[in-house]
Amino acid sequence: MSDVIAVVRLRSTIGTEPKARKTIELLGLKAKFNCAILSKERLPMVRRCKDYVTFGEVDKKTLDVLKAKEGSVVRLKPPRGGLKSIKRAYGSGGSLGYRGKEINKLIMRMV
Repeated sequence: MSDVIAVVRLRSTIGTEPKARKTIELLGLKAKFNCAILSKERLPMVRRCKDYVTFGEVDKKTLDVLKAKEGSVVRLKPPRGGLKSIKRAYGSGGSLGYRGKEINKLIMRMV
C-alpha cells in the first residue's frame, strides 16, 4: 500500500497564500481534521500545502478503518493526547508536513 498516502488538514487557511489555499480546496480538505486518501501522483500538490497539513504512507489496517467510515474524504476527531505544535514541521518537534508511516498512529488516535 505504499502507493497510497493519507493527508490530514491541521490548520485553518485564514491568512494563507492563495496557491496553498486553492490546493487545499482541490484536495477536498474543507475543514480541520479532514483526511483525504490520495495516490502518490498527488504528492506535488500535497507538498505545496505542507505548512497546513500532515501526510504519509498508509498501511492496509488504517486504510480499511478509513474506508469503513466513508469515501475518499473522512472527517476525523481531534487526536487523543493532542498535537505537539501546528506551527512546526514534524521533524522539528511539531506536527506538520511529512511523517511517513507515523501517520498511521495519528489517524488511529483520531478515529
